[in-house]
Formats: sequence, structure tokens, C-alpha cells
Amino acid sequence: MLLLIGLLLALPVLAQEPPATEIPLTPIIALDELMVDSFSNFSSRLVPYSQVTDEVLRSARNRLRPFCAQAPVCLPVAYESAANASTWLQPDSLVIGYSDASGQAYAYPLQIMLFHGLVNDTIGNEPILVVYSMYTNHASIYSRRSDGQILEFGNSGIYYSSIPLMYDLQTESQWLQLNGQQLVGSVPGQQLELLPFVVMPWLDWQAIHPNTVSLARRANYVDYRNNPAANYRTSVNLGRFAFPVTRTVQADRQLRYADQVYVVTVGDETAVFPVNALADGITPVRIGDTDVLLLRQTVGGEPVLASHLPLLEDGTPVMLVYDEVAVEWWDRETGTVFEITGQAISGQFSGQRIVSVPATSMYWFAALAAYPNLTLYSEITAP
Repeated sequence: MLLLIGLLLALPVLAQEPPATEIPLTPIIALDELMVDSFSNFSSRLVPYSQVTDEVLRSARNRLRPFCAQAPVCLPVAYESAANASTWLQPDSLVIGYSDASGQAYAYPLQIMLFHGLVNDTIGNEPILVVYSMYTNHASIYSRRSDGQILEFGNSGIYYSSIPLMYDLQTESQWLQLNGQQLVGSVPGQQLELLPFVVMPWLDWQAIHPNTVSLARRANYVDYRNNPAANYRTSVNLGRFAFPVTRTVQADRQLRYADQVYVVTVGDETAVFPVNALADGITPVRIGDTDVLLLRQTVGGEPVLASHLPLLEDGTPVMLVYDEVAVEWWDRETGTVFEITGQAISGQFSGQRIVSVPATSMYWFAALAAYPNLTLYSEITAP
């Protein structure tokens, strides 16, 4: 809990959100398993969701203040040029990278995301939600389209097995940040669509996308150079979580709690791969009945991961080969060169993309809690 306290004490106090409209909510999980951080004294700080009052629920929200268009709940989204971002970002600073259909690229530095958790924006014609949590070392980008609506999200101050929840401002439903699933709400079990993205060092994202812009810091908010998550991985591996975890997590001994894993979802199948078991280059795997290519590149000591189907978005098959000297992937038949993001940068298919497969990386304990029917591939062999 001390890591959370240190982080929150550095943040400005948020004006109280007005009471929400009453909407009947249905859970798909035992409400006692959801813990609300009441920000009271230590002995009673965590309150089971089943016992929480509306006042405590509202006061717990947005202690990590997100970015969105709804004032005073959120901060406005602003971007800056790569040149301006480079005056404070280091070359090896990690960013969440996203590019729209036109090729315009956007970077979301983890140093900013650490203090805000969520970014709601519309890029091109796609309403997106960028998420990051230090408690799970997990980043994702989702579509905000759901059940015919475009939702905006805030930080709930609620945790399931030390995984943050978020709520949408339109229906008050509670969603698991880790996989975009609605746990308590009007349509429980509903899932947000995971969009293609990559996490990589700032310098390398710029090299791939020279025209990129970056999420801008909020002036006079916090010192974004601080990193309250610096020692959290060690704490997790010792079983010292920020919030209570499930018995399943406590009893598990397959991997260390904070081992980083790569979670790939194909249809109803969820496959989990230890990141350190994936070699640089290409790892072909079969998930259910689908052949998937797992791409890895180590940049500045950090693993950069992506997953794709072996075909272009127009259905043309490709056979990728990895050139470890040039550190690039190319199609054996046409010689087309691809980046790890799946974008073809030269050759016959230049400008086209390989089909991406929804995937994201996180601590093992979080995957175990969020995906009860996962399959762990601790040893990987080609299909």
C-alpha cells in the first residue's frame, strides 16, 4: 500500500464528481472480491464493494486523474511534437505506440501514463482508450465503442486481485482494465475491442514513425520524472501486493508472480507465453486452430512484442523470415520488408499491413487472475 500512498500524495486533489444517475448494475463476480480504496485510515482503508456507500465510491474515483473531454472529472488531452517530447523523454523511455488508418502515429509515454492511468481520445474516426497500470505492468489500447455507444472512462479506485478497475461515465459500469471486460454493469461480460499497439523505447518508435506526436505532460501537475513503480516488481515477487489477490494467485507456483507474460487471444482461446521464453525473431505457434506469428525484438534491453497472422489485410499470404543482422522481417517470396508492427516498409507490399492479433503483456499473477481458462505455454515448440 505504501507505493500507492506515495503516488497519490503527489497528485493534486480532484474536485468531487457530481452524483451519478442510478442505473441497475449486475455483477459477474462476487462483489466481496472487489476492493474499494476508501483513502481512510489504514485499518479500514479497503472496503469490499458489497459494503461500500455511494459517497465512498464517488470519493475513490479519479485519484489518478485521467485524460478525457469531461471536466472536472478529467484533464484535457494535448499532444506535442517529437522534438518537444525529446527535450524531456530519454531515448530508452518506454512509450505505448499507436498509428491510425492514415499512418499518423501517436506515442503515450509510460512516465505520463503512470500518473493518470487512462487516456480517452478520438484518433481519426476511432474513439480509443489507452490504459497503463504499474500494479500489473500492463498497457493496452481499446476501442471505446460498446453496445452502440461511445464511452468515456475514469479510474474507479476499485481493485480485483490487485488489478485496477475503470468505470464508464455513461452507464457507471465497472470494467477490468487488464482485459476490457465489464465485471459489474448493465451488460456484464461485455468486452472492449483490443486494438493493435506496441510498447517500445521512444527513440525506436520515432525511427519507425518520424511524424509521431506524443501525449504532452500536464503543466504543474507532478514531476513526471519520478517513478514510484521502480521497486514494485521485486515486492510482487516477494508476495507483497498493493491490494489483496485471489487464492488462486496465492497458491500458484508455475511462474514467479511478476514474471512478464505475453497474452494472445484468438476467439475463445487465451494463450500465455513467458516473455523470456520467446526468442528474438519469429516464434510460430498454433492457438486453437489458428497459426499465429509471435514477433520479438530486444531494444535497449527491453523486449518489444507483436503478434500477427501470416497474411496481409487483403488476405494475401506471407511467409516471414527474420534477418537478425538487419533486425527486420521479410517475406520469403517477394522480399517485402516489414516492421515489427506489421507495416510493410519496402518491396511489393509496401504500405500494406499484416493482420494483427489482439495481444498484450503483463505480470503473470494478473493474467492468472483475469483469464481463468488460460493456457500457459511454458515451453514453446513450433506447430
